[in-house]
Amino acid sequence: MSTSPLSALAAESYVLLTTFRQSGEAVSTPVWIAESPDGQVLVTTGTSSGKVKRIRNNPRIELVACDARGGIRGDSAPVQARAEIVSDADTRVVTDAALKAKYGIQFTAIRLANKFGSKKSGSVALRLSAVTVDEGARQPAGS
Repeated sequence: MSTSPLSALAAESYVLLTTFRQSGEAVSTPVWIAESPDGQVLVTTGTSSGKVKRIRNNPRIELVACDARGGIRGDSAPVQARAEIVSDADTRVVTDAALKAKYGIQFTAIRLANKFGSKKSGSVALRLSAVTVDEGARQPAGS
């Protein structure tokens, strides 16, 4: 696996994923993250989640290491990135396998709870890719 800032974040237990509303307002959510054996950095979320809606409008995101409640670690630097919503079965299998390998029974329990609970809308993968500072600066928050 590579040692890029994004890959380093993929080794964290939790990251704060910040997406942006059309107004430019930031919305942050702590999420699980994993790197697949082929180097993809992935997150999973519900098909109809707010994250997905915001990413459809603006794929620019920011990631920073955090605790389970979203508290940013003092030594953590944010990473600018882009998120791609991926719903094909192969990518979802890779995402689930990477998250299960990292989080084990916790991930399995969450998946089962979602399958039999009220969250039956399905899930998508978010494939994350780092951007340069220049790319991030050129992308207005509301675009």
